[in-house]
Amino acid sequence: MAGQKIMLLKRVVATEGQSVEFREGSLFVDGKKVNEPYVSAKSDWNLAPATVKPGHVYVVGTIAVCLPRRTLSARHL
Repeated sequence: MAGQKIMLLKRVVATEGQSVEFREGSLFVDGKKVNEPYVSAKSDWNLAPATVKPGHVYVVGTIAVCLPRRTLSARHL
Protein backbone atom coordinates (compact mmCIF):
# COMPACT_ATOMS: atom_id res chain seq x y z
CA MET A 1 0.00 0.00 0.00
CA ALA A 2 2.92 2.31 -0.62
CA GLY A 3 1.84 5.87 -1.31
CA GLN A 4 -1.66 5.37 0.06
CA LYS A 5 -3.06 6.86 3.24
CA ILE A 6 -4.52 4.45 5.75
CA MET A 7 -7.14 5.34 8.37
CA LEU A 8 -7.83 3.04 11.28
CA LEU A 9 -11.46 3.43 12.27
CA LYS A 10 -13.27 1.91 15.21
CA ARG A 11 -16.98 1.50 15.62
CA VAL A 12 -18.75 0.78 18.89
CA VAL A 13 -20.87 -2.34 18.45
CA ALA A 14 -21.89 -3.03 22.07
CA THR A 15 -22.05 -1.30 25.42
CA GLU A 16 -21.84 -2.54 28.99
CA GLY A 17 -23.92 -5.60 29.77
CA GLN A 18 -24.38 -6.61 26.14
CA SER A 19 -23.13 -9.92 24.77
CA VAL A 20 -20.89 -9.91 21.67
CA GLU A 21 -19.84 -12.85 19.51
CA PHE A 22 -18.75 -13.71 15.98
CA ARG A 23 -20.09 -16.79 14.18
CA GLU A 24 -18.43 -17.66 10.86
CA GLY A 25 -17.58 -13.99 10.39
CA SER A 26 -20.99 -12.58 11.33
CA LEU A 27 -21.34 -10.22 14.30
CA PHE A 28 -24.00 -11.02 16.91
CA VAL A 29 -25.00 -8.67 19.72
CA ASP A 30 -27.24 -10.10 22.43
CA GLY A 31 -27.74 -13.17 20.25
CA LYS A 32 -29.08 -11.21 17.27
CA LYS A 33 -27.18 -11.00 13.99
CA VAL A 34 -26.11 -7.44 13.15
CA ASN A 35 -26.80 -6.34 9.58
CA GLU A 36 -23.46 -5.10 8.19
CA PRO A 37 -24.07 -4.29 4.50
CA TYR A 38 -20.75 -2.42 4.33
CA VAL A 39 -18.73 -5.62 4.98
CA SER A 40 -17.84 -6.84 1.50
CA ALA A 41 -15.46 -9.73 2.18
CA LYS A 42 -16.50 -12.98 3.82
CA SER A 43 -14.69 -14.10 6.96
CA ASP A 44 -14.60 -17.28 9.01
CA TRP A 45 -14.07 -15.59 12.37
CA ASN A 46 -15.51 -17.30 15.42
CA LEU A 47 -15.43 -15.70 18.86
CA ALA A 48 -17.29 -17.15 21.83
CA PRO A 49 -19.88 -14.87 23.46
CA ALA A 50 -18.43 -12.31 25.84
CA THR A 51 -20.27 -9.81 28.02
CA VAL A 52 -19.06 -6.21 27.95
CA LYS A 53 -17.95 -5.16 31.43
CA PRO A 54 -19.51 -2.17 33.25
CA GLY A 55 -17.95 1.11 32.13
CA HIS A 56 -16.62 -0.42 28.88
CA VAL A 57 -17.63 -0.63 25.23
CA TYR A 58 -16.78 -3.21 22.56
CA VAL A 59 -15.22 -1.81 19.41
CA VAL A 60 -14.54 -3.41 16.05
CA GLY A 61 -11.73 -2.06 13.90
CA THR A 62 -11.98 -1.08 10.27
CA ILE A 63 -9.22 -0.16 7.88
CA ALA A 64 -10.15 2.48 5.33
CA VAL A 65 -7.83 2.91 2.37
CA CYS A 66 -8.17 6.49 1.16
CA LEU A 67 -6.86 5.96 -2.38
CA PRO A 68 -8.60 4.26 -4.08
CA ARG A 69 -11.74 4.67 -2.02
CA ARG A 70 -12.73 1.43 -0.39
CA THR A 71 -13.31 0.10 3.09
CA LEU A 72 -12.35 -3.28 4.49
CA SER A 73 -13.25 -4.65 7.87
CA ALA A 74 -10.08 -5.46 9.81
CA ARG A 75 -11.29 -8.99 10.44
CA HIS A 76 -11.08 -9.68 6.69
CA LEU A 77 -7.34 -9.00 6.37
